[in-house]
Amino acid sequence: MILGRVKVSFLGSKLQMNERFTVQISTALAFGPTGIIWAFLPIHLRSLHASYLLISLVSLVPAVETIAFSPFWGGILDKTGKSHNILLLSFLAES
Repeated sequence: MILGRVKVSFLGSKLQMNERFTVQISTALAFGPTGIIWAFLPIHLRSLHASYLLISLVSLVPAVETIAFSPFWGGILDKTGKSHNILLLSFLAES
């Protein structure tokens, strides 16, 4: 449908909604189980008689990794513009 000089595509908006839904589902599937594991990991490590220092360090690693590599991944996404491929790669690496 064309309104004046603006072209409105209903299929495009539907496609965009499907893309957003796909990203939301894949993010939930990729990070949901990880969040559950990280919630119980300190309890499990304590049952294995790990020290509090070791438990703290194990919990600290993902946070430091996220802080350190977020600008790197953001730069790759900005340069390549292939967010779908990067999202798929990160989803496969997570599983």
